[in-house]
Amino acid sequence: MVVNPRVEQFSALGQEDRLRIFRLLVRAVPDGHCVDDIKRRLKMPGSTLSHHLDALTRSRLLSDFDNPAWPTLIFRFGPPPTFFDRPRLVLQLKDHYFLPPSAAARY
Repeated sequence: MVVNPRVEQFSALGQEDRLRIFRLLVRAVPDGHCVDDIKRRLKMPGSTLSHHLDALTRSRLLSDFDNPAWPTLIFRFGPPPTFFDRPRLVLQLKDHYFLPPSAAARY
């Protein structure tokens, strides 16, 4: 059964901890955060964080990359740059959830 990618993205964001991770990384565009930084900021156990990062990456909401300056993976908002195809839906979610309250009131 083929699932619509947008359904997978909504499903991944339907869990509160994943939404917190997503919001943190959207705010960190374009640099992203390393795993240890995400773990420290969200006070989340490493095994739980790993599970959530995997789900968000599989749904192409996040991408990971190696940075020679860091001994760990960096995660950031959006699919890998070589497949840069941010769905309009994700950008609308970003605007809705991350606009200042005064701007969000217009919607």
